[in-house]
Amino acid sequence: MPLVTKMTVWDRSNNRLIAHNVHVASHFFQRLRGLIGTGGLGEGEGLCIPQCQGVHTFGMKYPLDIIYLNRLGEVVSLVSGLLPNRLGPVNFNSSCVLELASGFILAKNVSKGAQLLLID
Repeated sequence: MPLVTKMTVWDRSNNRLIAHNVHVASHFFQRLRGLIGTGGLGEGEGLCIPQCQGVHTFGMKYPLDIIYLNRLGEVVSLVSGLLPNRLGPVNFNSSCVLELASGFILAKNVSKGAQLLLID
């Protein structure tokens, strides 16, 4: 099943749009596959995995930045440049994970405690 649901990510802390083409992995097989087999992420692209507390990059060909959000959209943890074939940390306070291009966190100045809004 293709990733068809898209959303934008708004940083309420800085009142600005930070990503405009984020797919949602809402079904089991979408979550299982994630970004495996893709060639990379462009500017403003990413993957949102709801009800997620940790990710991996096994089978990936490029690194990712990972943002962990709690139920209120608050950034509870950040991982910059998670290399391919690695296991990311598990964060039990997370209810959603955003997978974005490596360098995204630094380029968009996302920090722990920031309030992100996910808009359909």
